[in-house]
Amino acid sequence: MFKPKPLLIEFGVNDYRLSPPKPAKGYIPEWYKKSPKYKDYSNEQKVGSKLRENNKGIKYCMPFLDTLTHGYMAELWCDVQIYRTPNGPEIHWEIDPTVLAAREPQGMEHLPIPAGHLGTHFVWKNPYSIKTPPGYSILITHPLNRFDLPFTTLSGISDADNFFPPGNLPFYLQEDFEGIIPAGTPIFQIIPIKREDWTSSLNKELYELGQKRIWKSLAHTGFYKDNHWNKKNFE
Repeated sequence: MFKPKPLLIEFGVNDYRLSPPKPAKGYIPEWYKKSPKYKDYSNEQKVGSKLRENNKGIKYCMPFLDTLTHGYMAELWCDVQIYRTPNGPEIHWEIDPTVLAAREPQGMEHLPIPAGHLGTHFVWKNPYSIKTPPGYSILITHPLNRFDLPFTTLSGISDADNFFPPGNLPFYLQEDFEGIIPAGTPIFQIIPIKREDWTSSLNKELYELGQKRIWKSLAHTGFYKDNHWNKKNFE
C-alpha cells in the first residue's frame, strides 16, 4: 500500500549552540508517566468488568495524550533563576543569546492577565525561524495541559509557509514563583495546521449518534483507541 511521504517542517536557529525544536512526544511530563491507569488500584485485575470501565484513569484518554505529543516543543537553552523582590521579579541567566525580556505595557493595557500571574508582560526571545509546506500555518501556544509550569505562554497562529523570521513570544510569570526554571523546560508548542475554508451547520442526528457510540464504548475498554483514534507521527 502506498504511504505518502511525511510533510517537512524546517527550523532555522540564530545561534549554532542551540538545538532546534524537537518532537513533543519527548516532553511527556513525569506527573503523567506516574499517573495510575486506574482510579482504584484494588480493581486493576477486573478485566472486562463494568467497574473497571468506570475505573479508568487519565492514561486511557487518548485525546489528552495527543495534546502532550502533538507537534514540536521549543525548550529553554539555559537555566533561568527567578528571585522575588519588593520591586518585582529579578531574573538571571548565564549565557547568550538573550532568553527573555520585559515588554513595555503600552498597547497591552486591556490584555487580560491569567489568574495568579504577575502583570508584567514578558517575552521569550524566540531564536527560531520556522518554515512549513505551502498551505500550512503553525499554532504556537503554551505547552498543552502543562499547568505545572511556572509561566503561561500566550498563543498565536503564523502563516509560516511564506513568513518565517524569529519573533518575540509573550508570556506571563506566576506571581508566587521563585526558583530555577531549568534548561530543557518546554516553553512553547508548535503545531502545524492546514489552512482550509470551513463552514458550519446543525446536524440534528449527530448527538444521538454520539450517544450510541458512548454505549458501545462502555462494553469495550479502549474503544476509542481501538476503533476511532488515529496515530499521529512527528519526527
